[in-house]
Parts: sequence; structure tokens; C-alpha cells
Amino acid sequence: MEVLSRKSTFRIFSLFISLLLSSAYVFSQDGTGEEFIPAVEEELPLVTERITPVFPDVEEGLIYVEGESAVSTNFASTPVYNYGASGYKSLQLIQQNAPYGGQAYFAEYAFYVDEEGNYDFWYGGTPPGPRDTLFPSYASPFRYVLDGEDPVSVYREDLAVNEAYTPSYYWMSVQTIHLSEGVHRIRIEVPEKRRYDGQYYFFLDAFFFLRQDRMEEELTLVPPVFPKNRADRSFDNPFQSISFYEKIIQEDPGNKDAYIVLSMIYSLLGDYINSIKNLNKAASLDPKDPYPLLLTAKNRIWNQEVTEGLTMYRQLLTLAPDNVSYWTEAGKVAAWTGNYRDSIDFFTRGLEKFPDNLSLKVNLGLTYLWMSRTEDAETVFKEAQESTEGSHDKAMELGSLHKINGYPQYALNIYNQDLLESPEYLETYLNLEESYRLLGDTEKAEEIIQYVYDSFEESLALSEYMNVYEEKKSMKDGILQAYMKALEEQPDNIPLRQLLSQTFFWNGMKEEAVDHSLRILINKLYTSMREFDTKAADLLSLLDRFFRYEELFLQTEDAYQTGSRELTAAQNNYEKALASAAKKTEDTSLAAKADLATQEYVEAYELYKLWSSRMEELDRNKAGLLKEWTALLDAEKENESVFRQLLGESEWTWDREFNLNELNQVQRSEPFLSGYVLSRLALFEGKVTEAGKIIDSDLFAEDPPSRYGLYQSHLWNLNRADQKEMWAEEADILTLYRQHLFDMEASEWKEGEARFIIPLPEETEALRAEMTERSQKFKADKEENSRLIADMRQALDQMLVRQIYYYEQDTYLLRYSLGDYYLEMDENLKATRQFERVLAMDPWNISANYKLGIVSQRYGDWSRAMDQYKKVYYQNPGYENASYYYNQLARENADTVSVSAQNITDPTRIKYVANAAYQSNLNSWLGWGLSYDLTMDRKYRVYETGEIPNQYKLHSLDFNAPLTYNKWNLVVTPVAGLYLWSDLYGVDETRDFGDSLVTPADTAEAMNVKPLLGLDLDWGKDFLETGLSYRYQLEEESLFSDRNLTRSHFMSAHGDTYFPLESSYDWGPVMTRTYGQFEILDTVSGESNQNFKGQILQDASITYVAFREPMIRLTANGTFNFENGSVSDTTMTDYYLPRGVLEAKGGLRGTINFHNEEYTEALEISLFGAAGGYWTDIIQREDQTQSMKMEGLFSLSYVKQTMTLYFLLSGNGTFNTEDSALNFWEFAARVGARISVPSLLTN
Repeated sequence: MEVLSRKSTFRIFSLFISLLLSSAYVFSQDGTGEEFIPAVEEELPLVTERITPVFPDVEEGLIYVEGESAVSTNFASTPVYNYGASGYKSLQLIQQNAPYGGQAYFAEYAFYVDEEGNYDFWYGGTPPGPRDTLFPSYASPFRYVLDGEDPVSVYREDLAVNEAYTPSYYWMSVQTIHLSEGVHRIRIEVPEKRRYDGQYYFFLDAFFFLRQDRMEEELTLVPPVFPKNRADRSFDNPFQSISFYEKIIQEDPGNKDAYIVLSMIYSLLGDYINSIKNLNKAASLDPKDPYPLLLTAKNRIWNQEVTEGLTMYRQLLTLAPDNVSYWTEAGKVAAWTGNYRDSIDFFTRGLEKFPDNLSLKVNLGLTYLWMSRTEDAETVFKEAQESTEGSHDKAMELGSLHKINGYPQYALNIYNQDLLESPEYLETYLNLEESYRLLGDTEKAEEIIQYVYDSFEESLALSEYMNVYEEKKSMKDGILQAYMKALEEQPDNIPLRQLLSQTFFWNGMKEEAVDHSLRILINKLYTSMREFDTKAADLLSLLDRFFRYEELFLQTEDAYQTGSRELTAAQNNYEKALASAAKKTEDTSLAAKADLATQEYVEAYELYKLWSSRMEELDRNKAGLLKEWTALLDAEKENESVFRQLLGESEWTWDREFNLNELNQVQRSEPFLSGYVLSRLALFEGKVTEAGKIIDSDLFAEDPPSRYGLYQSHLWNLNRADQKEMWAEEADILTLYRQHLFDMEASEWKEGEARFIIPLPEETEALRAEMTERSQKFKADKEENSRLIADMRQALDQMLVRQIYYYEQDTYLLRYSLGDYYLEMDENLKATRQFERVLAMDPWNISANYKLGIVSQRYGDWSRAMDQYKKVYYQNPGYENASYYYNQLARENADTVSVSAQNITDPTRIKYVANAAYQSNLNSWLGWGLSYDLTMDRKYRVYETGEIPNQYKLHSLDFNAPLTYNKWNLVVTPVAGLYLWSDLYGVDETRDFGDSLVTPADTAEAMNVKPLLGLDLDWGKDFLETGLSYRYQLEEESLFSDRNLTRSHFMSAHGDTYFPLESSYDWGPVMTRTYGQFEILDTVSGESNQNFKGQILQDASITYVAFREPMIRLTANGTFNFENGSVSDTTMTDYYLPRGVLEAKGGLRGTINFHNEEYTEALEISLFGAAGGYWTDIIQREDQTQSMKMEGLFSLSYVKQTMTLYFLLSGNGTFNTEDSALNFWEFAARVGARISVPSLLTN
């Protein structure tokens, strides 16, 4: 076996490492990093002279409130992004479940009224459902509570619809309200479901109060979505049934507006597919109208068809390029959906038409920021700020854009600059103060307020304005503080704690919200456990008394075991002492001994006669306990039977471990409640020592139930010493809590009375016989006692299970809310456990099923996610995006069928390889596949002495069963199969059949079958994919009949990286591949021969997007490849062994892709060329040669839906570097097809 020299090995290894490091440098330049924070000039200008303030311009008599600015709400845990909504966000309620505790869904707000008067109350959102049951109900009605007064119900009949400003959102005039000056609170409640599908369904975008005397005046300082003609009532028609609009369309198929109205109904119902169908018809009737295209784009996005939605935006912008809001919306939606390159394209093209538009500039900068292109973001933000210099209004607009988008830190420099240029504007100071508040810098915010007082001339107007401003500022905090103060006064008020939990989460304090939710659950569990102690009091009392009986029984057993021997010994000693004293009457010492022996005999007899009477008492007590147990058992069986009937086919079971984990999780915040419950559960499970340790602390010293629990742990542990000590100190507390303890302690055995009557021998014999007879029953008694205790414990456990069921029945809606919190926090496993408990109690809870599907999909359990989505679909086919997500997963994990055929030709051989494979995923962790290969290899020219032209045909069949461990991102794939070939196919000059007929037996005899075994391990995370592989296989080249059959132990490892370079618009991805293999080859026929060969390969590539329509990509790559083998026999020709082969090359690939608008059909053409050096025998250098190697590849692929067809044509050759003579060449052609067969819910 050849061995690499140290110097050669070091050179190759150094080259390999340098390639790895260089590729690592390339792919590390993806721009990801910490968010860019602008440098802020925080020093305020020195005040040299007070100035007169210019007060902010406001619309007098208008109070405008964003829906997402609620102080507290249980509509949802977070607002929903919607570009068409006011402030880009809205509040949406879509729930199947009623909220916990019978309360209504609500959103609570605070607002300030500057001047008392009559105000018209308007809101933007979904029109409420009608009171009249004859009309269709597409949304829930609502009610509002103003300043704690009586609730006012609002149905469709009670208001006027003014206009629709985005799908599902309408401006509506509710009614006139009289408002006094000052702070007010309004609570919007949704107590009813819509009748269409039984969901709580209500959207709230914004609401406003407009003073009546300004109703007919033109307002200018209003948000972009503000109703334009508030007196218009042309849209104020109640929704009709879907069939009503369909009838209109049937009568007038060219009625474009009818299609649009019907699409809005479907959007309101969440049926985006039918909405899109109607919009397509509307667009076909008037191709030049951009409105149907805009609505189609929105519905596509809402239906999770992001690619198709962005395509619709492109069509919209082609049709209406002069509408700046379309450019902004398209770019914003693309960024929200993570399509940053498309977003940049929209914003950049928009700025070409509207170079001064600040919204386009800011949003372009934010997209760069989200891509971690901080330098580009900084440049754009700087240009936008420079464009506002000298214009106070533009500066305010720019700062507002940053705040609306959630980045107040980028507004600081803008406001600081405006303070220098225009220090007279009060709104600049207040906007700067608000920005610091939003960033959590209250100290700096307070400094700004003081700076206002220092900078401006004192006046009543300024004082009044600032007082109102401060009061408005404190409105929200005031409500939060009121909630917290009320909870301090009523810590056990569960609804109040639930309200505070919702308020915390809505205001971003997520950990606090989760903590309060868990504390609510533990509080409820503690209450439930206390109720259980009362319900199970009779059985617990029986158990207490039986354990006391058991303790006394064991004492009696010990006495009986020693009693017979001790009584016999005392009697014998007594008789011997009497006999000795009788013989020597004059010996006083013998007389004294006789007296002592007599006393001991009498005491022994009396003692064991006492134990005998105690045994009789114990037997009577046990009989009484058994009678009591029988009655309790009969009642328990009946209760359990009723409970099982209640459960019916429900699969609910108590998840004990889940509850224990939850209790341990909150032990720090609720040590008393959780400790008590943990102690009781431990006691009931038989962990009596642990139960005592949990509550044996000062925390539980004053709590009677806890003291009883501690005493009970001593009792059930048969620890009489600790019982007595505790009883002596706390008898009063224990007696008041459980009376049976007093009775039990009062019946403690007392010592027997002293007697001096010497028993007769027959009395002693009778007592001994009775004790012996009774002792023989002790074993059976102990077994019966153990069985009875086990039965009682089982009955207690059954009662406890029922109690936990009622607890979970009472709290599953709380768990649903907690699961929602975890879902928003990406705590997917915790969310799963909460939704599982919800579904254990309510298996057809459509919301919980849907959200369990979402979290299962998030952490890779796609089969469970599909099961959940299917349940949702069968309950309500149009619910949320259940069918879309199901179909998405079905396509990603579909069964696949692939076939291919390849022909390879080189100077000595022609090889044909065909493959057919089927792969199926049974579920998220197990799959299976079959693969068949047919290889026909023809050696048409030979160079080696002794070889002859030859061929073979090889069939191989293998079965694989991938095992996926999502938690570890690991896939383990065992492989097993076989090879099959016939010696008759090759050339064998020694085989002679003569003139006889070749029989089936002859052909069978010529068949060869060999096994194929293997194992693959694949692991991946984020940008890295790695794998290990092993195969016990045939070396196919050794199948020629003039060669020795060889087996191979083939081992390989690879590590692949993929970096998309999201920070770059034109570059990416960067990919690297590191690969190594090692092979042990053993000859299994002919002379024994063992060889080794190995390979190290490093490849790196980077792609540049040259054009986007059509998509043209250029990919540069570099490859380093080293191969070497050991040759034990230099005359061996059974297979190819490389001898120090080194290859280093670079190449360029060009790809052009044509696709339809929906990306469901595509044609891709690719051309690749590479060249580089090719060296052989670089180790020994004896016969080292250097050549030039060139490669080329042409590929053509066609994709339609789930089918892929492809054609590949490749070739390579090596040339002598001195005379360019061709040393070797190879051409290959391959055709193939791959089809996925997903099982879809709907098309």
C-alpha cells in the first residue's frame, strides 16, 4: 500500500484548507448583522432667548383613534398588517371560541376631548351583523360602553355605511354622542357570533368623533383613509345573500360592479378563492380599470399566494404607473412577505417616476435595513433627510413616516435638525419627546418637556396646551396602573388577572402576560385541589384511619411474633424457679428468684393477653372500615360509570407530567399555590416523604389544609413519632380542620392494668394456642391490607382524574389564549402542549385545531399539521388558510416518481444507465422508497494485455426507509437491496453448451445475486447541510467477465452551505460543497487483493442576476479535487484506481428562465463551461503528467405544476499541455422526468 509523503500531504492539505477559508470568507459577506442604529445628536440647542411658540395645526373638533392603539384587547394578541388600513395595521377578531369566563371580546381605549359638545361617532371596519334574521349575517354586531355607562348595542340597522376604502373595511356613521371636556374611556365589545358560520368576526381599523358643527366642512389635516364625502349614503345598502348578487349577474353578465361587490362579500367571509374568481371576471369586462387588479393582488396575498399576488401588483403598475400609492403598497407588501428584492424593485422604479416622494424613500431604506444592508439604508435615510432641509412640513412628514413604520429612532435626527432650523414650532419638540418615549427613554423625554418650558415664552395658552398634552400622555398608563392596583387589592380575582394578562401581551410585555396566565391556571388548579379535598373527605378519612389501623396491625404482628416464645420462656423459668425453691426452702435467694420469675410470668401472660384483646379490637375496627369502604366503593363505581358515560368516545386523558411541569414552572412566582398542589399530588401518588418535604416550611405554617397535608404525610408514611410530635403542638388546628383526627388520636391504646393472679397452665396454653393460630393468618391479612390500600388509592385516583377533568373543562379556553401567546412568541413546543390540552377537552375546536396545525408545521411535524388542517377543512372548508397550508404541505411532501436514462461514451466504453424510483413519506418521521437501476456497460476497446472486448448487464434494486428526527434536524436512512446479473450476457469463451437445448435451469445457474447494504445520516440547520454515508456494494467495473469480482466498503462525508445573500439585490446565492470519500476494495473471486482509494473535493460558487425579465443568471464556480489510491498489485486491472490525481478548475454557467405569471410553468436553458489544470501522479512524481481539462454542459428543463422534464448533454476532455493532443474524452446524454403526486384537499 502506498503512503503519502509528509511534504506532499502537507501541500495538499494546505491547499484544501486555503480553499475552505477563502470560500468561508466569501459566504460570510452576506451582510447579516445587528440592526443599524443612527448616531443621534442629543445635545439640545442652548436657549439664549425665549421665543413665541407656533402651536401645531390640528383639525378642531376631530378626535381620531387607531384601532391598534387599544389599551387592552382580547380580539387578538397582535394587530394585523394591512396596507389599505389606517396606519398600515388593524385589529381583527376571528374566533370560534367564546372568551373565558363568559365575558365578551373587547377592545378598550382612552381618548381626550378638548371641547365639550355633540360629536358624531364613526368607525372604520366591518359593518355589524343585522338584527333582522332575514338578512345575511357576515360579521358580528357589537356594542360600546362609554365611561362605564350602560352598553349601547349596534346592529346594521343602527348605522349608515359611507364608503368602502379597502376589502372588508368600510367607514360607518354610528350615532351622535355628547362628550364633555377631558379624558374618556370607550370599550368596544363583541358579544355575538355572526350567523353565517358561527364565528366571532369583527374588524376595527380606526374610529373618530367629529363635532357636529364640522360635519359638512372640508377637513384637510386628516389621515389618508379618512372618509372623503361624509354625507354620501349611496353605499348604504344592507348586504344581501350571495345568491342575490349571483342572480343580478345572471340577468346582467356585463355588470362589473356586481362582480366587485360579490368579491367583497367573499373577502369578508374569508373565501379569497371565490373573491379572486369574481375579480378576474370584473377585470376581463374592463381591462383598463386598475381597481379589480388591486383587489385581486390583495386577495392573492391574503390567500398566501404571495408570488401570484406580487405578479398582480406588477400588472397593476403597468396599467396605472402614475399612482404613487400603488408603488408604495406593492413595495411594502413585498417587504412584509420577505420578498426584499421585489420590494426594492418596486420602490426603485417608483422613485424613478416620483423622485421626491418621501414614503417611497423611507420604505426603500427600511427594506434595505431588513436585509441588513445598513450602509444602503443609511444612505437612503440621509438623502431623505437632506431633502427636507428648510421645510418644516416635510420634516414632520418624514419623521411621522419613521414612527408609523415602527422606527422612531430614525426620526430623532430629523426633529433635532428641525429644532435648529425652525425652533418656533412646538410640534417638533413634542414629536421628539414622543419618539424618545416610544424608545423607552423616559429620562430624555422628560428633558424635552422641560426644554419646552425653558425655550418658549410663558403664557396661559402654552400652559393649557401642555397640561392637555400631559393628560393625553398619561391616559393609557393610567388605565394600566388602575388594572394593576385593582389586582393588588384582589389578588385572587381571576377575571381581573386575565384582563391584565391580555393587556400585558397587547402592550408588548409578553413574558409578564405568560406569567400571569400560568398563575391563573395554577390558582384555578389550587382551587380545584381544595374542592377535591372536600369532595374526597370521606375517602381520605377512611384512608387515614386505615393507615392508622395498618400501623397498629404491624405493631401487633411484631408482638405476636415474639409473644409465644417469650411467654413460653417466662413459664418455663417460672416452673423451674418454683421447683428449685421447693427443694431448698431455707434458701431465701431461691425464693426471691421464684418471686421474680413469678412476676415476670404474670407480666408476660398479661401483656400478651392484652395484645390478644388488641388484636380482637383491630379485627372489629377492620370490619367496620371494610363496611364503610364497601359503601364508598359502591358509590365510587356509580360515579365513575356516570363519568365514563359523560366522556363517551372522548379520548381525554390526564397528562400528569404536563401539569407537574407547569406547577414547577411557576413555583417561584406562586410558591404557596404550586407547593400545596404538588404536595397533594405527590401524596396521592404514594410519594409520601416527598409530599411532606414540599410543605414542611414556614410558608405553610399558618394554613390548616397544609398542616393537615403534612400530618397526613407522616400518617401515611407510618411515622408515629412525627405524628405525635405534631399532634402535641397543633391538635387544635388539625381537629378543627378534620374531626376524625381527634377521634383517631383519642382511641390510642393505653397500657393494661397490673394484675398479680398467676395464670393456670391451661390458661397459658390456651393463650399460646390462640396467638399461634392468629399468627398464621397474618400473611393473608397483610396481603389483604395492601390490596385494600391499593384499591382505596385507585378509587382516590379515579376521583382525582374526574376533578382534573372538570378543572380542564373550566380552563381550556384560558389555555387557548396561552397557546396563542406562545404561538406569537415562536415558543412552538409550548404552544403545542397548550393546544393539545384544549383539543383533549374539545376535539372539534376549529381554532385550536388550526393553530396546532400551524405550530406543528413550524417545528417540522408536517404530517400532524396536515391532519389538523384536514380536520379544520372538513369542519369548515373556507376556514382561514387551512386548505392552502394543507395543499402546500401535500406538495412539499408528495409521493414522487422519477425515471431517467443516460448514455456515456468514452474512448474505451459505452455505458447505458436507466433508473426508476418511487419515494413516499408515510408521516413526519418515517418514509420509504424503492429504486431500480439497469446498467449496461460495453467495453469495446482494450489496451491491457489479457483483456478482451466485453460487456455486462446489471440490475439493482434497493429499498430505503428514511427516519426523520425533526427535533435534532436529523435523518437516518437504512438501505437494503440486491444486485442481479447473468454470466450469459458477457463474453465467456470457456462456456460451451454443445448441441443441447439451453434450459431454464441453465439460465438460472448463470444468474448471480449479491446483497447491497447501506446507511445514510443527514443533518442540517440554517445554512448548513451535512451527511455521512456507508455502502456495502459491488465495484461495478469488476463485473466484466475477464475481471475478478470485487466488493467495496464505500464511505463518504459532505458539508454543503447555502447563503442567499439577502443583503444584495443582484448577487447570491453563495454555495460551497466540501466532500470526501474513502473506499476499501476486496476481491471476492480469484486471487485475494485489497486496495484503498479516496477523494477530497471542494467546490464554491456565486451567482449574479444579470436580468430579471426574463431571469438570466451567471454563476461562477471553482473546484478543487484530489484523488488517490493504493495499488497492492501493479498488474491489477479489475477496476480503476487513481494515482495522485489533482484537478483545479474554474467555470461559468449561464441560465435563462422563462415562466408564466403564476410560476406554474417554466422553461430553463443552461450552458456551462469550465477549464483548468489536471495532474496525475503528483505524490511519487515518477510519472507525473500535467494536462489541461475542459468541460461543457447544456441543460434544458421544463416544469409544469408538479412535473419536471429535463435533458442534459455534457462532455469533457483532457489535452496535453505541450502539443494540445487529446488524451481522454467523454460525452454523456441524459433525459429524465420527475412527477410529484400530492393528495390535495382542493385545487
